[in-house]
This record gives sequence, C-alpha cells and structure tokens, in this order.
Amino acid sequence: MRHLLAASLAATALLASPDDALAGKLKPGQTKVVSWTKATGGTPKSSGTPALSQTGRYVAFRTQRTELAGKASNNKMQILRHDRELGTYEVCSVTEQGALCLDDCQVPEISADGRYVTFDTDHNLDPTDLNNKRDVYRYDSTTQKAVRASRTYQGLTPNHASFSAKMSSDGRMVTFMSYATNMLASAGNGKRQVYRRDMQTGVVLLCSAALNGAYATENAGEPAISDDGRYVVFSTSAPNIGPSGQNIFRRDTFLGSTKLISKSHDGSPIDGGCFAPLISGDGSTVAFSSYATNITKKDKSKKTTDLFVVDVASGKVKQFVTKKGSKKADSFASDISGGGRWIAVNTSFSKEIPPKQGEIHPTYEYTDRISLIDAKKGKVRVVSKSSAGTTGNECSEAAISGNGKIIAFSSSDKKMGKDKDSYQDVYVHRR
Repeated sequence: MRHLLAASLAATALLASPDDALAGKLKPGQTKVVSWTKATGGTPKSSGTPALSQTGRYVAFRTQRTELAGKASNNKMQILRHDRELGTYEVCSVTEQGALCLDDCQVPEISADGRYVTFDTDHNLDPTDLNNKRDVYRYDSTTQKAVRASRTYQGLTPNHASFSAKMSSDGRMVTFMSYATNMLASAGNGKRQVYRRDMQTGVVLLCSAALNGAYATENAGEPAISDDGRYVVFSTSAPNIGPSGQNIFRRDTFLGSTKLISKSHDGSPIDGGCFAPLISGDGSTVAFSSYATNITKKDKSKKTTDLFVVDVASGKVKQFVTKKGSKKADSFASDISGGGRWIAVNTSFSKEIPPKQGEIHPTYEYTDRISLIDAKKGKVRVVSKSSAGTTGNECSEAAISGNGKIIAFSSSDKKMGKDKDSYQDVYVHRR
C-alpha cells in the first residue's frame, strides 16, 4: 500500500506467533508465508487480499484462520493484522465485545503506520448499523475497536450497501463506493457513487461528481486516495463526467474539480475500457489498466490489457507490457508505492490447448503471476517467487509497501512455501 509514514504505533500486548521464522526482516529475494504456521496448520483454510503499511512491517489480510490470533475460527472470513517484526496477530473484524464477525469480511486496507485497518462486511458490528447491508468499518489497533466509517452526512446509517474502502496515510480520510441515496443532503440517483468521509469531522464529500457537482449518471467505483486525502481517483462511464466509455478520473477535493486521466494520444475517444486506477502518495501520478490501443501513439500490444502510467501535470503517458518469454500477458494494476515509482500488477498468461480427439473446442491453460514495474527505469520483473527462486503460479491480489521494498500477494501454489495444501495463502516478498 502506497503511504508516507504518518506516526508511530503505540505498542499493544498481542499474542505472539509460535513460529519465530515469521518475525523479523526479510532478506532480498526472500519470500515467507504469513497466513499459516505449524501450530495453526491443521484444517486447510483460505486467506488472501493483503495490504501493507509504509515499511511493510504490518500486513492486513482476510482469513478463516483466526487461530493465528488465539481465537477459534467460525469459518467466516475475518480481517487480521500481522506485525512481522514482533510476530504477532490480532483480529480486526470484531464487535464492541471482542466477538468475531458473523459474516465474511473483505477488502482490508491499512494505514501508513499500521494503526488503522478498514474492511467491509454485512454483519452489523456497530449496534446502530440497522440497514442489513454491507458497510465499511475502520479498526483502531490502539483502542482495539472497530467503528463504522460508512455513515451519512448526518452520521446516520446509509440506506444501501457501502464497500471497497481506501484510506489516506494517517487513516483520517476514508473513501468508498456506495449505492446509498442518503449520503448527502441532496438525494442520490440510485447509481453507485464514490464518497470520502473525514473520520474526525464526519464531513462526507461526493467524489464521483460532474463539473456542476451532480452525481455520476452511471455507476462509479474503484476508488483510490492520495496520502493527504486531497485526491481521489475512480472509474466511471458516466456521460455527465467525461467522454463515452469507461474512463479514469482524478477528483481534487480542495478545488472541487474532476480531471479526465485516461485520454488518447490524439484527442479522439479511447477505443477500450479503463479500470483499476491507482494514485501515488502525492497525487501526481495515476496508473491504470486498459485494453485500449490508442492511448499512446505507438501501442506496444494490440491484444492484451496493459498498464498505463500518467504524469498528471504534464499529461505524459508510459505504457508497460508484461511478458512470459515472447508471449505478452494481460496486466491488471494492483498497488503503487508512495512515490509512484514501483507498481505491482497481477499478470495473466493464457495458452490455448488444441481439442483432443472427439472434442470440439480448445481449452485454455492460465498462468497467474505478480510482476513489479519500475516506472522510472521502465523495467518489469516477476516477484511471485519462492525463497529458492521458483516462480509461482496461481498468484494474485498484489500489494506493495509505501517504500516499495516489500510485496505481498496471495497464492495457492504449493511451491511458494511451507503450507502444502491447495488453499490460498498470503506471502510477503522482498525485492
């Protein structure tokens, strides 16, 4: 997760991991599993969707394996926060009484210093949450309490689902998607919108806004936020915000302006959808994925989804194509470092297998890896590797620390580490 370190985390007494190998720093090229230990191996359970603090010391992830934190599993996906230095774990998805969430929790995000963790769930962890819909919560590891972040401008319960939160570096500003129509004083239009809530003042802003401040007339989503919370990027195909097609926009919450980021090189409409926007800590760089072929003057790949990196001030665009040998892969933007130099992408390679005798259609073999892009030097390399250097498969959900040194990802490949079952686990790798 791209963040500037905002503050130091107050120490809390947490349960130490029984596996000392999980604690401490990684050496360059090393990869370790963080969602499994020998003591908690037992029944296979799934983990995934990691998020990293500024230095990579703290990892937040979803898992059924709450035994890591000394709590019996209820087989629902919970959110855990792991301190790699101390080797400790704590459950973030808890009620006021400390009980586990009774519904699956998803999409964890962590602040720069590791203090705050956001996530969403259908369970009303807050007793005032009465909408029976998905809501966003922010857990404070200092108080060990989870509070609802998805509230209306009056501090009340939204009338529809809210989810997929991102935070400013200090955890104060939380942006999320919502279908609710009562988030602001003016009624919403029923389309999914992007909002930003100030957790100190309670002020809620509409980020997916047209020039005149109107709601997006088509669904908006995939928010990401700068370190200070000023800039929020999102995707939408709303015609009252930008040109036709799925585009990427950057909202300046100070100026109240919305800027189109995904443009063609010649001013014509782009010929493919854009999605998965990321933003650097200072808001100056925006990255996204697209299968459009006219964003750059000389498109490097006509058949794959590629990564594009935009310098917002100059409008200059760089295109990056991932490969396996000579074969080009689809690249899906996943996370960006604080300075915008390092970008983690999920890459997918497909290989057509001719139909066997008696079969009509071919089948496809997929290889999913994590690649790290150095936007400064223009280099791309695979980082989903074991400590022995073996490249893993079935790898996804990449995250990167704010300083760009640690990459986390999910994988069910047995070659990645100690866990030998076929369930997905979370790994951290040092480049």
